[in-house]
Amino acid sequence: MTEPRDVEGLNVWRISPTRLYGDAYDVKEWLADSLPERADCAGHLAAEVRRDATNLVVGSKVCGRTPGGRIFRIEVLGLADRTITGHVVVWA
Repeated sequence: MTEPRDVEGLNVWRISPTRLYGDAYDVKEWLADSLPERADCAGHLAAEVRRDATNLVVGSKVCGRTPGGRIFRIEVLGLADRTITGHVVVWA
């Protein structure tokens, strides 16, 4: 699998072992047990704009919006000293 490429000013990246930050992205943790779909994430992001998701654990879900307006979801699969790994879905 190819790692995503770095585009200065347009990244979602790990600030600390449990925190994701979006340079120009809206990102917000989904706190319900359910797996959010596109409409769920869009509504969740509309309620409050945030640039980071904090205190993540394995199993956390994060909703996001790209600078171009696309909605995405990250399921956190692993946390390590230097990386947060996840399964990412981006909806058109």
